[in-house]
Amino acid sequence: MAVRERRLSDARCDFERALAIGEARRGRPGLLFALARVLDQLEDPDAALRILAEAHALCPHIVPPDTPPRGWLAWLVERNAPASMAPASGSAAPPETPVFEAPVFVLGFPRSGTTLLEQMLSAHPTLVSMDERPLILDAVRDMRAHGLAYPDALPALAPEVVDNMRAAYWQSAAQHACQEQSQRLVDKNPLNMLLLPMILRLFPRACVIRCVRHPCDAILSCHFQSFSDPEVASMSASLPRLAESYAAFDRRFHTDADALDADVLVLRYEDLVQETDTALARIGTYLGLAQVEAMKNFAAHAAQRGFISTPSYAQVAEPLRPDSIGRWRRYESSFQPLLPLLREALNEGGYAC
Repeated sequence: MAVRERRLSDARCDFERALAIGEARRGRPGLLFALARVLDQLEDPDAALRILAEAHALCPHIVPPDTPPRGWLAWLVERNAPASMAPASGSAAPPETPVFEAPVFVLGFPRSGTTLLEQMLSAHPTLVSMDERPLILDAVRDMRAHGLAYPDALPALAPEVVDNMRAAYWQSAAQHACQEQSQRLVDKNPLNMLLLPMILRLFPRACVIRCVRHPCDAILSCHFQSFSDPEVASMSASLPRLAESYAAFDRRFHTDADALDADVLVLRYEDLVQETDTALARIGTYLGLAQVEAMKNFAAHAAQRGFISTPSYAQVAEPLRPDSIGRWRRYESSFQPLLPLLREALNEGGYAC
């Protein structure tokens, strides 16, 4: 109640008293993450980072900071891109039209505005979204389970194989989205930014929107989250690891997009929040939407949906707030050693250090 009523000093005392009751690990990380967010709002960055270090360390699936992460995220980032993504002769993907028009894919580094954009798009009557699902990753896993290298084997896949993979995608999507024939599906999954080759093999005419945010703000926001995915949680356990991941994800996406000559709309979170009309007009042009005004009512639409399975739910059910822009400046001393890692991404996004 104290947090909701913005009685932040009272909230800090309440959380500290609760944490002092006992040393039991169960429930303690959640209290620590909540306390860190209060300390951030009280503009006590040193205390917030200290509490976050304790919170992340208590999570049982966190890989120690000095251990290189290993898993599907690391594999997707480090894999080699094929010399050419052009389909082999006679293996072009079958038509996409039998079921629905190709989805709109919303992707980007976690905490870069993907949920906000998804909710805006979902408020448009011709678009429908689903809770975040790893449908594209499932296609990659299925491909590898059949002994096919990803993404190297994508160009040579037989048309009937691609058709079956696409049918499996639509079958899974139907379990999570009530899509009308006149509506286009919005598939929002931040980590799909590592899976662009599979997206465009299944849906060559898909619209892809990449959300970008000042790297330091995105990284800081990730550090304040308790993610359920073990690999994302381990990635988020320290600012240096997050900075390395951000730079690696960014390189992976650009390498794939260049190899595929992909038509991607890059949308800055800051523009979406501060220049909403202009940003929505760009989205409307890219997606061929005649009217975009409905997307401004995203907060009411999100509230009607009820639970949204993303850490951003509390924010997207409220009107736009610019106070999350430049939040990293309070932690600038911690970010200074990381800026060289992020220089390329900062320059590409037009962000000043």
